Amino acid sequence: MVSLNSSFYLGLNGVNAARAGLNVTGNNIANINTEGYSRQSAELAARRDQQSGTLLLGTGVDIQKVSAARDQLVESAFTKQTAQFGYHDELYQRLRHLEGIMEENDTTGLAQSMQRFFSGLEEAATRPDQLAPRQELLESASSLALELRSRYRHLEEMQAQSNFEVETMVEQVNTLTEQIASLNIQISSQAKDPQNLIDERGRLINQLSDLVGIDVFQMENRIVQINLKNTGYIIVGSTESTPLGTQLDAANFNYYDITYPVNGVTTDISSDLNFGRIEATLQMRDTEIPALKRRLDNLAAGLIQNVNTLHQTGIALDGATTGLNFFSPFVSGAPGPDNNYGAAGTIALSTDVAGQPDMIGLSATGAAGDNTIGNQLAALRQAVSVIDSDGDNVYDTGSFEQYYQGTLSGLGSAVYASEEAQNANEALLRQTENRRSELSSVSLDEEAVKLTQFQRAFQASSKFISVIDQLTGDIINQLR
Repeated sequence: MVSLNSSFYLGLNGVNAARAGLNVTGNNIANINTEGYSRQSAELAARRDQQSGTLLLGTGVDIQKVSAARDQLVESAFTKQTAQFGYHDELYQRLRHLEGIMEENDTTGLAQSMQRFFSGLEEAATRPDQLAPRQELLESASSLALELRSRYRHLEEMQAQSNFEVETMVEQVNTLTEQIASLNIQISSQAKDPQNLIDERGRLINQLSDLVGIDVFQMENRIVQINLKNTGYIIVGSTESTPLGTQLDAANFNYYDITYPVNGVTTDISSDLNFGRIEATLQMRDTEIPALKRRLDNLAAGLIQNVNTLHQTGIALDGATTGLNFFSPFVSGAPGPDNNYGAAGTIALSTDVAGQPDMIGLSATGAAGDNTIGNQLAALRQAVSVIDSDGDNVYDTGSFEQYYQGTLSGLGSAVYASEEAQNANEALLRQTENRRSELSSVSLDEEAVKLTQFQRAFQASSKFISVIDQLTGDIINQLR
C-alpha cells in the first residue's frame, strides 16, 4: 500500500532527478568551449509501479545513467580524416618552405646569377685582351658558385631539421599512446561510462591521428585498441602501449628510421606508415629534398665539367699557360641518379684562376686578340646537351638555364598540387567536423531550455514534498 512515507520518497526521487539534470546541464554549459567534449544528458526512467489496492501507482523516477551524444561512425571518420589532413597540410607547408629556399626574383637568385655568369663569358670573349671583363667574369662565376652552395646548404639544413622533427614526433606519439593506455585502465574500471574520460581519450586519439595514421578498434569493457594504419602493429593494447623507436640508419646519412618491436626484433617500419604528419616529414626528408638537391648537383656538375673541359684547352693571357681548370674539378661517383652527389655543395673557382683574371684561358692559339675558346665557352649558354642527370653518359636535352627553369617549374607544380590536396582534405575535415559538431556540441539555447525544465521540475518536486510534509503533520496533530 502506498503511504505518505512512500510519497516522500517519490518526491525525493523527483528532486534528485531534477538535480542530476541541472548538474548535467551545468556541466554542458561549463564545457561549451572544451575541445572534444560531447554533450551529455541524464537518462531517466520511471520506477516500477506499486500495488495499492486495485490500483498500480507510480513510485517516481530512477536516474539510469549519464549518456553522451556520440556517433562511433562519425568519430571514426573524423579520426581518419584528421590523419589525411595532417599529412597533406604538413607536406604543403614544407613544400612552401622549400619553394622559399629556391625563391627567385628579377634581381637576385640562382637564375639571375647564371645569366650574369654567361653574360660575363660573352663580354670577356668580346674583349679577350682586357683584364676588366675577365675580373667581372671571375666575380660573376664566384657569385654563381656561392648561390649554388647557399641553396644547397639551406636544403641540407632543412633536411636535418626534418630528421630532428621525426624524432620529436615519435616522442609525441609515445606520450599520447601511453596516456591513452592509462585512460583505458581508468575507463574500464568504472561501473558506468565515465563520459569525460571517454571524451579525453577521444581527444588524444585525434591528436595521435594527426601525427600518424591509425586504426581504432572498440573492444570489450569500453577499451580501445589502436594499430598503425593498415598494419598489425599495435601501439595501444588493452592496458599498455608499445612505444615506437628511432635508430640511426648508416645507409641514409645517419638519419632516423622509425622502429617497432616485431617478435622481439627491432624492425624498421618507416615505409609502413600511412598518412599523418610523420609520413609527410619522412617524405620531405627522404624524397622531396633529395630530389631537389639532385637537380642542383646535376646543374653544378654540368657547369663544372663542361666549362673545365673547354677551359683546359684555352691559353691564358700570357700566351703560353694552358690546361687550367676554371672551377675546382668534381669527380662523379658511381653511375646512377646520385652520381653527381655533392657537386652543388662544393662548387667553387679553382685555384688556377681565383684572383688571377689573366689566367683565364680564352685563346686557342695564344695570339693577341684570339677569343676562340672564349666564344666556345660563351656558346655553352645555348648548348642543349650539357647535363647528365642519371649518370648513364646520355645527356639531357636542354640548356643549363632550361634545366634550372624546369627544376623551378617542377617544384611549383608540386606546391600547387599539394595545396590543392590540402584544400580538398581540409574541406573534408571541416565537413566531418561539422557533422560531429551537429551531433555532439553544446547549444546554449538548448541548454537554457533544459535548465528551465529541470529548475521547474526541482521546484515542483520540492513543493510536492512540502505538501506531503504538511499533510503528515496534519495527520499527526489529529492523532494527538
